[in-house]
Amino acid sequence: MATNSSQPAHAPERFTALNSDLAPAGPGIYAWYAHVPLGVNDWRPNLVDGSDAAASAFHRGLSKYASAHRPPPIELVGSGTYDLRWEGTLHLGAVTDARAGEASSLLGARMDFVMEDPDSRQRLLSLMRAAPPIFATPLYIGVATNLRARLGEHKRDYESAKAAIRSDPTRSAHMQFEGKSFGERLAGCGLTLDSVEVWVLQAQLHEPDRSAETRAAMPARVVAQAAEWILQRVFQPALGRK
Repeated sequence: MATNSSQPAHAPERFTALNSDLAPAGPGIYAWYAHVPLGVNDWRPNLVDGSDAAASAFHRGLSKYASAHRPPPIELVGSGTYDLRWEGTLHLGAVTDARAGEASSLLGARMDFVMEDPDSRQRLLSLMRAAPPIFATPLYIGVATNLRARLGEHKRDYESAKAAIRSDPTRSAHMQFEGKSFGERLAGCGLTLDSVEVWVLQAQLHEPDRSAETRAAMPARVVAQAAEWILQRVFQPALGRK
């Protein structure tokens, strides 16, 4: 039976970081997404000395999730008179930053009414946990000749970076924006592997009704790289660097 040309030869497949060794070994593209680092029951009240400690823990989880999507600074250079240059760095203000003259961040001010109420926390947590990938921008978009092997490299980079951060916690802020690999930058964000998932899409078509002579000569890896190039520039994932 001929393949329906209106349908993809492969549907996207979801893997957690912990079972990504089950990903296909062929060429394709992939995207990592973050989940809010809160457990399904973290909305429940936790009374400590008469106050609900769950509210502050909930705020920290949302802040970590928001910070992981913060784009890197932009370096600006301009030409001035007398052959001198103007130089500077632009940092995007984050919803987790404290506002000028105020103790709370934009996130804290906007979410206080939710975080203080357990029922509201439960509803918000349900929405936030279900949002990726439909309502989320990827942390990272990549291309691979061997998807399984490439995802394994990311995990090893993450684990090495995490070990380095444990020995020197001050390295995390630098790694988030300056890490040489996605794994390093992910570790720098402070997210754990159980807070991310990866979706893969194979690029190799399987159409038995087409002979070898009529199949496109362009290697699947090259076409996948073209798709990666477009998607990176459309969605601008925060932990990508190309």
